Amino acid sequence: MAACCFARYGALLVPLLDQLLDQLPGSTIADYWIVHRTRIDAEQLYDPERCYAYRGGWNPAAWVAFAVVVLPTLPGFLATAFPQTFAAW
Repeated sequence: MAACCFARYGALLVPLLDQLLDQLPGSTIADYWIVHRTRIDAEQLYDPERCYAYRGGWNPAAWVAFAVVVLPTLPGFLATAFPQTFAAW
């Protein structure tokens, strides 16, 4: 049964992972070079009350940055993955 599901959806899994995970290194490098100007305070990394703190286990700024780099590429992925449905894109 698992092989059947992979045969059916496996062709979408690899491009989807590529679409989502390709954006992470670029946004991480941009954050390090442009936002923080290659200066990261190591003490603040381990203090839950400082500038690198998460809210409820999530980093809202990271999600916003991820959405900014993924959303513009989503129409291209959808047009490639589902050409009949999103042919006009």
